[in-house]
Amino acid sequence: MPPKEDKWDWFESCRPFLPSEAKQVTGYHGRWKGEGAIIDQTVVAYPDGVAEDIVGEVKRTVTCTEYSAGGSDYSKVASVTLPKVPEADAVHAWCMTSSKDHEVCHSVFAEQDLISSIWVISGDREDALDGLRVMTALAAKRIEAQIR
Repeated sequence: MPPKEDKWDWFESCRPFLPSEAKQVTGYHGRWKGEGAIIDQTVVAYPDGVAEDIVGEVKRTVTCTEYSAGGSDYSKVASVTLPKVPEADAVHAWCMTSSKDHEVCHSVFAEQDLISSIWVISGDREDALDGLRVMTALAAKRIEAQIR
C-alpha cells in the first residue's frame, strides 16, 4: 500500500492529547503486513525544530502499565532500550500486550523537523522487539538520506 498523506493523531497511549501535536504540518502513513508481523509507520513534519521536544513529551507520558485505545486494551506497557540510533536527535521506545493476543512494540524518533512513529505487531514480544530494532534503524537511515 502506498503511503497516505494527511494529518495524524499518530500517538495513542496512556496520555491525553500532546499539546505539540497541534503544530503538526502534515504526515505520511503506511502499513505493511507480512508473515507473522505487521509494521506501521507514520512520519510527521513539524515546524520550528519542535520534533525533538515532542519525543521528550512522549517519553514523559508513557508512564502507565495499561490503557485502552482504538478498540483494544493494552497491558504490560514498559519502556525498552533500542540500540543507539546515530541519525536520530531523540528516540523513545516501549512494548505492550494487546487484548487481541498481539505483542506491540513502538518507537518514536526525531530527525530535524520530522518524527517517525513505528509500530511492530507480532505474536511474540521478542519478535516484535527485534523487528522494532531493525525497522527503527532502517527508517532513521532512510530519513537521514532524504533530509541531509
